Amino acid sequence: MEIRRIIRRADRALCIWLLERSSLPQKIMYYQRRYDGQILQSFLLPPVARGQQEGCILMDYAGRRAYRPADVYGFLEGFDTVSFDLFDTLLFRDTPSPADLFGLVGRELGIPDFQRSRIAAERAARRAKRQAAGTSEVTLTDIYSMLPGAGRSHMEEELRQEQCHCRIDTAMRQLVEVLCRRGKQVVIISDMYLTAEQLAALLQCAGYTFPGHLYVSSQYGCSKASGGLFPLVLRECGAKRMAHIGDNFASDILMARQAGVPALHCLQP
Repeated sequence: MEIRRIIRRADRALCIWLLERSSLPQKIMYYQRRYDGQILQSFLLPPVARGQQEGCILMDYAGRRAYRPADVYGFLEGFDTVSFDLFDTLLFRDTPSPADLFGLVGRELGIPDFQRSRIAAERAARRAKRQAAGTSEVTLTDIYSMLPGAGRSHMEEELRQEQCHCRIDTAMRQLVEVLCRRGKQVVIISDMYLTAEQLAALLQCAGYTFPGHLYVSSQYGCSKASGGLFPLVLRECGAKRMAHIGDNFASDILMARQAGVPALHCLQP
């Protein structure tokens, strides 16, 4: 028991050190792989009982507080701009994993091994882009150019499956709508191979009426994960004070803080 207590204390010290001091990508990714925010949730915030959480929780690690979406307006009042991550924050696929969507595409197209081919094509597209342009950010068109025999109908089927399997968190949609009504500038920042227009269509199909701008890594050639997209968004949207909300601890929390943007970690039950 004493050894377990020592390990837990060491874990807490490591988490705090990473959160407050680390800007090294390898340390950030180590934290993401090992903990995915669960240790911070356990130690640094008011307890959220396992199995009793209903709906998402927005974690403010700096202030050591947890908010429901309906209760976070006070925290966001001092910001003129609020940015959101897209997938697993505002939109959720109802498939077990994002890659399972490719299997559904293959079933509709009558291609049994399409999921494997689609994953391999994305890896090949990112590798080629990295060699040619120094960035691994690709578009859906780039990916399908690596799929022999694939045409526009294949891409359209993938987009159709995305629309069929994207769901929303009602509380998060209400948060976005209220912020817009209160005059906040609301933007979306996504590390994604779809274009802003394609993502806007997914949002509309899922039930969002979103008037803001979408900043997508595939179109800007830099990402949240690399640390390049947050400074770009700050420059382009003209924000005086911006806060960010997202689900990925490394990309949405640590990288936002590295750019001077306070962030809330969106955790689903």
